[in-house]
This record gives sequence, C-alpha cells and structure tokens, in this order.
Amino acid sequence: MYGPVIQGKLVRLRPPKPEDAEVMIGWFEDLETTRFLALQNPPSIEMEKQWLETTAKDPNSVIWVMEVGGSRSGRPGFARSIGKMDSEPQAR
Repeated sequence: MYGPVIQGKLVRLRPPKPEDAEVMIGWFEDLETTRFLALQNPPSIEMEKQWLETTAKDPNSVIWVMEVGGSRSGRPGFARSIGKMDSEPQAR
C-alpha cells in the first residue's frame, strides 16, 4: 500500500506517482543503489509501473517516495514489510 504524506523539517514522504517510474529506472544504473538487489538488469518503464501498482495493492508493505528539497531522493522502491501484528506474543 502507499503510505500517507508525511512532512518533516528536512524530508517529505509521499505516495509514488506513475511518472516516478521513469526516474526510478534510472537509479538502476548506479551500482551503489543496486548492489543488494536481486534484479541484475534495469527494468523497463512498464515493469516499474507494474511494480508500483502491485506494491500499492500489497497490504503487507508500505511504500513512499522520499523528497529532499522538493527533489526525489533514493529509490522509491522502499517497500517495507509490516507483517501481521498479533496481540498475543508467540512462543519461539
């Protein structure tokens, strides 16, 4: 799912937009950005838009675009699993 807009003093988190996909695929050219990703080749714009759409529907992930000074920063593919929260602790 997409997270809500969160405005801080230095950073703004906002839900991604389809037009972010073009910028996002450019980040795959940076080895520092991609060195820990399983994807070896840059996705197409269509693949990245599909990823955004799929992630938006996933109730176990939250995604934002981070803006610093009005510019996108980092990879919006910051999908973080929030998992299922239980009120009862589970034995390990």
